[in-house]
Amino acid sequence: MPIPSPKLTAQLSRYGLQVRPNVQLNGILRFKGPCEFFSGSVITNCSFGPYSYLNARSSLNNCHIGAYCSLSYDIDAGMLRHQAIAATTSSAFYQDDAFYRRYLKHQSRPFASSHPEQITIKNDVWIGSHVLIPAHHPVTINTGAVIASGAVITKDVPPYAVMAGNPARQVKQRFSDEICADLLNSQWWHYNIPLYMADHPDFPLEDPKAFAEAVKALAAELPVFKTQCLLLTMLDSSKAQLQQTASWLD
Repeated sequence: MPIPSPKLTAQLSRYGLQVRPNVQLNGILRFKGPCEFFSGSVITNCSFGPYSYLNARSSLNNCHIGAYCSLSYDIDAGMLRHQAIAATTSSAFYQDDAFYRRYLKHQSRPFASSHPEQITIKNDVWIGSHVLIPAHHPVTINTGAVIASGAVITKDVPPYAVMAGNPARQVKQRFSDEICADLLNSQWWHYNIPLYMADHPDFPLEDPKAFAEAVKALAAELPVFKTQCLLLTMLDSSKAQLQQTASWLD
């Protein structure tokens, strides 16, 4: 499992990807910076949009993440599955690595359905620590949702819902239906609003309704993201292949 070397880490930061120490990047990563991965995390076949980050010791597999998402530490999303429908759940029957091959006289028979289904995390989603998203079936966490620490997400989450518990249930909605609709219709996550606010500090960030109205009124002058969408494939700890791609999502 490749962990980028300090030299490669410095190179990736120039493309808008900040990788902290001991981060494993497996498979393919699509991203549009700036985005950041904190120490000890494992990212496998994922996509990240701008201003999204993943905190320490989290593990994501087959997750597609939009812009402005805040993912806390010790999150597990998209784990490989054991086969409860078979006669046994033991991985000995579908494990295929050098260690097991020393003991098996026959080739293992992998189950095609052992891989996690896709998890889609849209824009401006906040996920607290120790959240579990098993991904036994496809799951979408919609824009603006908040997932409380320790929640277990087993089904789709509505926009701007606050979810808590095991299994998670909606405990409230962040704003009124009208304000939620205004924010969604503004599609503000397509703009680099933090950059705009550097010269316009009075932008109404704390007032959601005024925020949505300002985005609509200023859409022609709000900056968009200039960074490229890139597809990253780790070759080894010191080398990676970078290619342009049309989007950070499939």
